[in-house]
Parts: sequence; C-alpha cells; structure tokens
Amino acid sequence: MLLAAVVWTQWMAVGLAIGVVLATIALVIGYFRSVVRAKYPPRDTRQG
Repeated sequence: MLLAAVVWTQWMAVGLAIGVVLATIALVIGYFRSVVRAKYPPRDTRQG
C-alpha cells in the first residue's frame, strides 16, 4: 500500500511540473507578444 502512495505522488508531481512549465512558457510568450506589438505595430494598419 505504501508503494502505491509513493507512485501516485510521483505521478502527481510530474503532472504539476508539466503544468508549471507550460504556464511559464505561456506567460513568457504572452508578455513578449504584448510588448512587441506595442513597440512595433503591424504595418497594415492605416494611420488616418
């Protein structure tokens, strides 16, 4: 029974680690998209 508890918590840790890595990547990509779009707007927008 103890072995099953250890295996279950290890798989839970793997799932949490993958979630944290994906959330961090999404946060970094979202930040850079936001900053780059504000600094360099698309060329096809008309200015008036």
